[in-house]
Amino acid sequence: MRLKMFAVLSLAVLCAGAAYAQDWIGYTDKTEKFYVNLPSEPKVENIMFETEYGFSVPAKKYTSTRGDSVYTVTVINYNSSPEYNDLKGANAHVAHLSRDAHLAGKIVFDAYAHIDKIDGHQLQINMPDGKKYFSQSVMHMQDKRLYLLEATVPGSSPPPAAFQVSLQVLDDKGMVIRYNDDGVTRARGNTPAGGG
Repeated sequence: MRLKMFAVLSLAVLCAGAAYAQDWIGYTDKTEKFYVNLPSEPKVENIMFETEYGFSVPAKKYTSTRGDSVYTVTVINYNSSPEYNDLKGANAHVAHLSRDAHLAGKIVFDAYAHIDKIDGHQLQINMPDGKKYFSQSVMHMQDKRLYLLEATVPGSSPPPAAFQVSLQVLDDKGMVIRYNDDGVTRARGNTPAGGG
């Protein structure tokens, strides 16, 4: 009975999120190799990011807003870091930075996650002002890029599932990368960005 109730509640949350995101746009950056759903055309800025081992690497930050909600995608390019452990620990490092940036909040979810079998991490932190902070990162080891999705939404808003689950990491031809269970070999049947 509990499993059935959980399934019904999960479906309701996803449907509410999908209805909330009906007029969003599909955004693709073939240079940074990703596709994501956003509520509006993002403001894009080049920034530098300090890795866990203290190296400064280039990154791009994409910020999109709707009302009081802010959605960001940060693509961190680890190709210039000479430290291999920067790559291996990248998801844990950005999760640590997110926790530190939101110390006043209560962590309600903090766990391993993946998108298309690309290893990552998810967080949800409820803030004292009623807002909710969500983050999801995935580290594409073969391309040495970390994708960090962050959303801050009012407490009354549905979770930003339509944003978080929309991330697709792309190859040089703009096709979605999905790995087999071994995390190394590519799955067959890859689709163009936005094609699911």
